[in-house]
Amino acid sequence: MTKTQGITAASYFDLTDQVYSNDILKIGRIIYHMDGKTNFVVIDAVNQPKSGLQAIATVSLKEYEDMKAGKIDTYSHIVFASRGSELNLAEFKKDWINTDMNDLAFGLNPGLESTQNKVFDQLNNTKIPGFLGMKIKDVSLPGIPKIPESHGNQFAEYKVFVDQTVTKFNPQDYSFTGHSLGGTLAQVMAVTFQKEAVTYAAANPYRILSPEQKQLVRQGYFKDMITDYRHMGDPVGVGIPGMIIGRQFIMATNGAELPLLGHKINTFAGMFDSNGAAKLHVDPAEIKKQAYILEMAAEKIVQLHVSLLDYKQAEMEGTKRIQRRLENETQGGDYAHLDYHDVDNALYDISQGSERGTYLFHDSAAIEKAGEELNKFRMLLGEFSYELKRAADDFQTKDIELGNFINTQWGE
Repeated sequence: MTKTQGITAASYFDLTDQVYSNDILKIGRIIYHMDGKTNFVVIDAVNQPKSGLQAIATVSLKEYEDMKAGKIDTYSHIVFASRGSELNLAEFKKDWINTDMNDLAFGLNPGLESTQNKVFDQLNNTKIPGFLGMKIKDVSLPGIPKIPESHGNQFAEYKVFVDQTVTKFNPQDYSFTGHSLGGTLAQVMAVTFQKEAVTYAAANPYRILSPEQKQLVRQGYFKDMITDYRHMGDPVGVGIPGMIIGRQFIMATNGAELPLLGHKINTFAGMFDSNGAAKLHVDPAEIKKQAYILEMAAEKIVQLHVSLLDYKQAEMEGTKRIQRRLENETQGGDYAHLDYHDVDNALYDISQGSERGTYLFHDSAAIEKAGEELNKFRMLLGEFSYELKRAADDFQTKDIELGNFINTQWGE
């Protein structure tokens, strides 16, 4: 779950999923969530056919109705949802070939900079359609300087849309969501406005951030603000270089693990629990199971250490018996021609040392060192096992607490 206003990962996904429908790009459209509680209403929308930008601004149905009734004078939270890549060939080329792979993967290639600058100079005075005559140069987006129109329009136009919506409604807070390229747009806006984002299978936009923004990413500034969910079979998130912005979790999938198929938005459908939290690829029960296996491994190490000590003790007792027998044999037995000192010298010559007057036939220092290393490793495994179990317990506890919070906030 996300901490913002009790909005769950499932709610964010619902908005991300439904923004793919053209019918949703209409002000006043109600978006019904599967839990029947966290329903949203579109209060603003943008649809730019040239660049491919399609996004909505939404608020909870309850606050929308309260605003209409005059009970509140501002929204507590707006969620912006941006559409990802289309499935048809023309839109795929526009979204992925021109946008993601051209800039996200390669950044601002120095060898192409002069060409890009000429293109951008021509676009500086290009008006952004539908936005009161605003021009590309009017958009302050430090992370995306000197970029071609095919890329710049979506990001620049989205920032204009967000700026205008926030100015119009003046909400207390706002956040972003989206899938695929829509998730990339969401993450860039979250970094730009320093707000929360929950995304699904987003292409990593780290390469196009400003140096200052990259520094914040490296410092972990967005760790608790930006969360991306993806599948094991999705190459998009790992195929583009750069640090992960915020946190990234591998979600459970409803079946499609194959490359590219694991990128499709419908593979996330139904992969949320009753509290709206994302079901992870490895759940808390599985984490506890692995922690138990580590505990068993730690116990095996203890047994191994004990076995080494038992061997040492057994050898010393056996050596004492041999020494006593040989000494007895020097008293008129098979070794009568030898004396006590001869036996002692023979044992000394073949031993590895002595301890408490008993000769040893092993490297005592090596066994002690092995015991110390085994004990250290056992302690590390024990601590790690404990931390794993505690993390799983904390996850479940927090999930229950957030679930109760959501029921309180949205139930009535």
